[in-house]
Amino acid sequence: GEFQMGRVAHDQLVDERYDDEKPRHPVRLTRGFWLARGPITVAAYKRFTLAAGLSMPPAPKHNPGWSKLDHPITNVTWAQARAYCAWVGGRLPTEAQWEYAARGGHAERSYPWGDTIAPTDANYIDNPAWDGTTSPVGHFAPNGFNLVDMVGNVWEWIADWYDPEVYQSRSPREPTEDPEVYVDTLHKRVVRGAAWGSIPVEMR
Repeated sequence: GEFQMGRVAHDQLVDERYDDEKPRHPVRLTRGFWLARGPITVAAYKRFTLAAGLSMPPAPKHNPGWSKLDHPITNVTWAQARAYCAWVGGRLPTEAQWEYAARGGHAERSYPWGDTIAPTDANYIDNPAWDGTTSPVGHFAPNGFNLVDMVGNVWEWIADWYDPEVYQSRSPREPTEDPEVYVDTLHKRVVRGAAWGSIPVEMR
């Protein structure tokens, strides 16, 4: 499908937009893809480590001993996330694939559900119900593609290298087909979706 990638023009937090989120530009995805319905749970990642003979990452304070099996796994590196994807027969999504999926078919909204955010929508810093912890995967309503936790709860690893100027390099008129960033001069990978400690401007 084809969609507009980047910050929407009518965003209520437009004064806080980051330079690496603009300009908005057309992107065309020419190959179909499937995405896991939500972040990988602790239970699913435990199955992977047992099968592969690996150790679990250090458990965070809010999930001691990884006892909350239905919460998302955290403290994994990009390489560990990629290894898990390969184990289940997949791969990490490109940033374009992730954003297309996260929008859930609503390209003109600031968030998957609309243009404002409330504690009933996602797990973020202003949500007192979770108060600095992860929430169970799927606790909040799914988006238009039936995907959950695409915004908030935990940051999600992306296949692309991080290039702060890549949006500026793309045509504002002609669609960029199946983009994936291979520039590794900064040695950073993209993360998307924000997390339980994120402010609203990071949640789009």
